[in-house]
Amino acid sequence: ELQNEELYPAGWNDPLAAAVLVWSTDPRDILIEARSLAAGGRLPQAEQLLLNSASRISTHPEYFSTLSRIQLESGNPLAALQTAETGLTNNPNAPAILMAQGNALFLLSRSPEAAKSYSLALQQKPDLARARYNLARCQLQSGQIEDAIRSLNETLRTTPEMTAARLVLAELLLKQNQTSEATKQIRILAAQLPESDPNLAALHKQVQSRQATD
Repeated sequence: ELQNEELYPAGWNDPLAAAVLVWSTDPRDILIEARSLAAGGRLPQAEQLLLNSASRISTHPEYFSTLSRIQLESGNPLAALQTAETGLTNNPNAPAILMAQGNALFLLSRSPEAAKSYSLALQQKPDLARARYNLARCQLQSGQIEDAIRSLNETLRTTPEMTAARLVLAELLLKQNQTSEATKQIRILAAQLPESDPNLAALHKQVQSRQATD
């Protein structure tokens, strides 16, 4: 699963704040309202709000990445890709839009192109951990195992709390027969995840199986 920015239902627990968002013409408020709608599962309304507001807010740096993200969540990666590419016309180095382009390409099974988008995003913002994690997923699909391990390690160096990256790394290390290194990652995961987590349990089972056959 790809990593992306969270969609927060900002403002909707406060009636006054919600009213301000609904009637505001400020680009930032419209983006917050769209994200709130999306976070509440109202994806068509969120997309329509942004499309209807394009003439007012399309110059905002987060407009195209937000719209592309919502289209992706709606199950329309082709529309998400078209939105991202439109945004890149005037913002060719925008990391968030490059990442949105990469996510759409990945879900369209165009991993090599997605990897290029993530790499470009990381050139502009090297600490964009989600883009680096997603790059690792592309590298795995392309059989670039060592590159993927490096990308995952770098992701965890800057964002050690990203358990998704650590889970993938631990499983990958086990597949590469690097049991000692995998065990180190699993110990960290044990401190980060609940004991009942099924992914953690599966890793423990793999380690136990390997130890039994050694």
